[in-house]
Amino acid sequence: KRAWEIEDLDLGEPVALEIYNTQFGAFIDARFAGVKAPVIVDTGASMVHLQPAVFGDIDPLPATEPALASTVDGEIFAATGTLDRVSSGNLSVRDVEFVTFESDQIASYNDEGIPLDGLIGASLLMRFAVTFNGKRGELILQPYPDDDVDELLEDFRESLQAP
Repeated sequence: KRAWEIEDLDLGEPVALEIYNTQFGAFIDARFAGVKAPVIVDTGASMVHLQPAVFGDIDPLPATEPALASTVDGEIFAATGTLDRVSSGNLSVRDVEFVTFESDQIASYNDEGIPLDGLIGASLLMRFAVTFNGKRGELILQPYPDDDVDELLEDFRESLQAP
């Protein structure tokens, strides 16, 4: 949603998440179906992404389907599915679409000694009005009303099916 559209919505209570390592991006510690992983918040990414090693630690593994994905690494074969729960701090979000593949970009962070196991993209962020407060080191997520989220998710899922 655009900023001027948000003013008229009855948004839920904001949740502030601590961000760190802001020299390289906005990092948060997240849990994917209970598996802890450092991730970067990427407002330009369509999906939540998990490196295969982290994905493999989830028990039980969510069902996946093969997909061709366009990424900063180029077009690659990946697996997509839905995570039961993604959480960080006081935030918990159910039924989040994700993609998993070995990312050269993420590996480059690890090569530099910066732990990174994935990213938070639009498949989670689109449910919230998102504000970064760099001075306080916070990512503030304020939930959209349920009806708006349902419509946004339906449009998002349709866009993923488009050729």
